[in-house]
Amino acid sequence: MALFNLLKENNSMKLLKINTIIPVYSYTNILKDKSLIYEDTKDKSGIYVWANTVSNKSSIGSSITLKRRLKSYFSQDYMKR
Repeated sequence: MALFNLLKENNSMKLLKINTIIPVYSYTNILKDKSLIYEDTKDKSGIYVWANTVSNKSSIGSSITLKRRLKSYFSQDYMKR
């Protein structure tokens, strides 16, 4: 996965590719770590990657209230999608 930074140089904009993502938190078993995820993200905003290692699908998002956003992924309605 590649991220890009926007750099303003000499009144022109350039996109710089960033190859390394260093996560602040990483979990391998979200069901087991659910309470830890809630604790770690309480009162925090940020960018997240929600990756399914079975289907290889992922979702990248951001939220002002990470705990609330990530909690929605555990809801029965979301799981049925």
